[in-house]
Amino acid sequence: RRPGTVIDLTGGTKVMVEALGAGRLHIDAYNHLAVLAWRDGGFKRAEKLYQQAFSIGRQVLPDNFKGRLTWTLFYNRPFLRAVHGLALFRVQNGNVSEAGRLLNRLLQFDPKDPLGAREILRNL
Repeated sequence: RRPGTVIDLTGGTKVMVEALGAGRLHIDAYNHLAVLAWRDGGFKRAEKLYQQAFSIGRQVLPDNFKGRLTWTLFYNRPFLRAVHGLALFRVQNGNVSEAGRLLNRLLQFDPKDPLGAREILRNL
């Protein structure tokens, strides 16, 4: 594929929506739909989708969870992407304190910082 080639993601969107229909707990389907909504200017929709993905992940963690969720474990990635996406959305909307809280939480989950939370925090 040549650089700058437009990719039709309609089929991918359909697959993600079907994944949600099968069980509404598919965090990465929400994440990817949020990316597409954000890209297309559907900011409120993107925020709602990221929040849904984040909420699903939070439901399985104890309130006082202090452990690690490292990127190296494949099954942690959808939730980490949800936290990251929601943090970026908060930055975009000027909610710097909430963005900072989410980014610091990412660093607690995985101090190796594969998603670049430290760099974003430096620029807040």
